[in-house]
Amino acid sequence: PAEPLFRSKEGCLVRITRSSLPEDIGLEGIVLLETKNQFTIITKKNCIRKVNKKDHVFQILGISSRIFGDSTDR
Repeated sequence: PAEPLFRSKEGCLVRITRSSLPEDIGLEGIVLLETKNQFTIITKKNCIRKVNKKDHVFQILGISSRIFGDSTDR
């Protein structure tokens, strides 16, 4: 398989572009921690949110790329 663009997304600024949870769409923040199934994000309002990768699509801001949460292996 192809090498992933980023091994770890920690420190990246991300936005949720698609989600099964409408309230998550548009959420932006910096990834503090990445686990196999979840991102821990700090938002612009200094709130820490744990977001499941399943059924979410994340955009890494500043580059032209998206992360399909269901396909990440870390």
